[in-house]
Amino acid sequence: MKPDSAKKRKARKTGKSFERLIARIQKSVHDRAEIGVNEKLKDVDTDKLRQIDITIRLSDGPTHFFGIVEVRDRSRPIGVRYVEEIFGKQRSVKADAAFLVSKSGFTKTAITKAKQLAIRTLSYEEAQEADWSSWLQCRTISVLSRKYDKPIIIIFEKGMKNKVIEISTESLEELKKNKSLKIILDKDGNPLLSLPELINKIVNIYGEKPFQNIPYDGSRIRTKLLFNGKYDQPIFLKDKDGQVRQIGKVGLEAELYFDNEEFPFKLARYKEEGSSSSIAELATADVSILGKKYRFELLAPRAGDFVPEGATITFHSTPLKDDGDNT
Repeated sequence: MKPDSAKKRKARKTGKSFERLIARIQKSVHDRAEIGVNEKLKDVDTDKLRQIDITIRLSDGPTHFFGIVEVRDRSRPIGVRYVEEIFGKQRSVKADAAFLVSKSGFTKTAITKAKQLAIRTLSYEEAQEADWSSWLQCRTISVLSRKYDKPIIIIFEKGMKNKVIEISTESLEELKKNKSLKIILDKDGNPLLSLPELINKIVNIYGEKPFQNIPYDGSRIRTKLLFNGKYDQPIFLKDKDGQVRQIGKVGLEAELYFDNEEFPFKLARYKEEGSSSSIAELATADVSILGKKYRFELLAPRAGDFVPEGATITFHSTPLKDDGDNT
């Protein structure tokens, strides 16, 4: 390669055609998508930086999509070798999809290989006229869990205005050894709940309301809650003076945040025998929610490269055993 080849290649990718392509993608994709140009991303295997011509990132609540677009302005059609190279790059930067745009087209074997690897191939003309939004497919499902950390709890005696029940010294010493100790009692004085269980109960009673203004990016916001409602049954706590007192309202302050865990979809396409027409596409994901495992299935009839307008998508969830088998 001549010393100035890289410079010439870079120049070609900053020309008018390349700029029009970027503008087309920006115009047609989701309004919340972010388009990057000539980004350098870390390779998950080598930690070295890999240059990407165009990146597409879409984040809409729990849905996340990351696609890469490689552009080739060469005098010859793209062959199989380069398609395989882009497939490797897609895997190495953890992209959900890869697109190849070529000014000189593709060889027949390259098109066949690209279809097998789910890489979309486009000419410059197709890329600059296409609706890119129809190709942004979600490859992962995100499960958002409401979480809290560093809680501070204040327990008030029922029927006594702002009288705080102070945990007995004995109970405090026991709590240092065992945080799951059930110091909340029932009416007969039997252990009923631990402090974490009481906090969980209160947070669950409030449900989604305290989390409405919490971002999905893991940011933590210190929030105060005051529960002054009814419990399932009367609950009690031994005060530091040794008296067992009934619990009334409870004040809680904690850092609230969302824990976002991603699970990959497994895609399966069902075709008519002897035909390339698609009967349906099935997306399956095994997810964990609050320590329990489920299998999510999305069935889209007649889906191929896109889901037809007006199609009815069926969603089904099945509990799983720990070994992954259905219950």
